[in-house]
Amino acid sequence: MIAPEAAGLAKADAASGTTQLRSAETEGDAGVGPSPQVLQTLALTQDILDKKYVLYGWCETKIATLVTLNSLLSAAIFVVTNSALPAPTVESVLVITSLLPVLVSLAIALHHIEPKMQSGRTDASNLRSVVGAEQYDDDTEYLNALRDLSAEEIAALNAKQAFGMNRNIWRNQHAIRTAALFSSFGLLSFLMFLIKVYL
Repeated sequence: MIAPEAAGLAKADAASGTTQLRSAETEGDAGVGPSPQVLQTLALTQDILDKKYVLYGWCETKIATLVTLNSLLSAAIFVVTNSALPAPTVESVLVITSLLPVLVSLAIALHHIEPKMQSGRTDASNLRSVVGAEQYDDDTEYLNALRDLSAEEIAALNAKQAFGMNRNIWRNQHAIRTAALFSSFGLLSFLMFLIKVYL
């Protein structure tokens, strides 16, 4: 008796950043497919993975926004102060406490905006990851590897991918919070400087 094989193909939706799973099964003599429990697990892991992609995109957007705002704010501080610190006064302290936090926030955001090739919890055995797909010479070889996967193996890969992405998301969320706090402190100091000088 030849057991049926189940294959899954995951592709990212360019518009929404989510993925859709397309599975195909080859019927054997008995025509028995994956069990309902396996199919339920497969659907659950795919749903979790879709949500991880959405959250991952949200984090990347927020970090990119922080980079833009910090760049504009640091440029404004340089322009207003004419790229030179005033004599040692309250104003000079305010300039320093404005610029340094903004630069720290910018450095944090730039560090976390760089592409992550892998989360540290995935490896070449995960065919859904960048590293996993890169090991194949062409798309045909990659497709054949995907076709050899059973439904249970696809669910396992989904779980591994979601768990690995969670690490990057967790780091990005902490980075966003830390960078936002530094930016807020720098902006507050800059506003105090403007009030002190022009009012």
